[in-house]
Amino acid sequence: MKILFVCEGITERSIYAQPWKHVHELARRMIQQGNEAIILTDLTNESANDKKEIKGVPIIRVKKRIFFDNEQIVKYINVNDPDVINWHGSDLWYTVHIWRIRNKIAKNIVCTLHSGPVSIDDIKVLKAHEMFALHRFWNNIMNALCPSNLVKKWMSIPSIKLIIVLSKRLKLYLMKKGIRRDCEIKVIRSGVDTKKFSPQNAQSITDSLDFSKEKNKLILYFGQLSVFRGVDTLLMAMPKVIQKIPSAKLLLLARGFLKDKEEKRLAKMALGIKGALLVKGFLSEEILISYLSLADVVVLPFKFWPQVECPLTILEAMSMRKPVITCPVGAIPEIVHNQKNGILIPPNNPELLAKGIVKLLENEELAQKIGINARECVKKFYDWDIVASRTADTFRYALHGL
Repeated sequence: MKILFVCEGITERSIYAQPWKHVHELARRMIQQGNEAIILTDLTNESANDKKEIKGVPIIRVKKRIFFDNEQIVKYINVNDPDVINWHGSDLWYTVHIWRIRNKIAKNIVCTLHSGPVSIDDIKVLKAHEMFALHRFWNNIMNALCPSNLVKKWMSIPSIKLIIVLSKRLKLYLMKKGIRRDCEIKVIRSGVDTKKFSPQNAQSITDSLDFSKEKNKLILYFGQLSVFRGVDTLLMAMPKVIQKIPSAKLLLLARGFLKDKEEKRLAKMALGIKGALLVKGFLSEEILISYLSLADVVVLPFKFWPQVECPLTILEAMSMRKPVITCPVGAIPEIVHNQKNGILIPPNNPELLAKGIVKLLENEELAQKIGINARECVKKFYDWDIVASRTADTFRYALHGL
């Protein structure tokens, strides 16, 4: 089977974050499984130096301003003659790209939608001043404002055979809007490399930290420093944790270089907490795995994160056999089941978060059980090879089963 993946913004650097990682991993693993796969994406500022492949996956680049250049994209689709076009987007508006070339291609298209719209339920836990920062999720807000009739029209063209979504809640949203029938929407969540994100792959890294594994309990957070990811909630919970467990330390792995005003504020707040350690910058996966291996508990207390349905950090921590404390927002409860493969705490609640952290730090048997269940869960349902196989089966179904 020959598959053409279409996704905006893929570069050598972007494939370590979602949704680009999802696309690249699918293409790479489908090639490994004996299929032919190519990624078609847009020209970027890096493109002059970009190779024609990224980690073994061929890349085609097309001009794009607001939309892909029609002539170029049709030309490359026809030249490569794929069996299936898998078109990825982070919001419903991306379907307008397909609508614009509907009369110029006669291929089987499977759309993949990575995230849903912002709803009142999503933002009701936010504080008033946090609402002003919602502009950074403008695409999700625009998603919510996208008229159902318009999207139904865009998605009604005969060449679109199926839609893949990354959560049940997103499937229900589309069905309530009358966009597609149940059998035309498949839920396939994102994945993690369970072979790479494994406790066995950790290297010693304690020398770089003011930390003793024998004397301290380590609480770890990793990802962007953001109130939407609940970093402020975690920082407010830490004094209560330290009061109960004086040996507790907090390690914040802050992705990026803290240029944003909010990131600087949260970093300053963290450094004011006794026992807090801050590591900033972009970490390689090997270094990240080593840090994760040290954690007694991983805390990712999301308040709101609509950019992807499956937060990659949660899957990575679970794959490392770590007990994860997070919040039941978005599609997280579809992955993390309370007291079984993780702990769910109401968002924006430092007191309950502190109690949850203390409970796991004091009950090593429970923490180990949850960590073991977490790894078994991701190995069974979220390993990239499984995700790729399920996606390939969906492509074959779109070709022959409808």
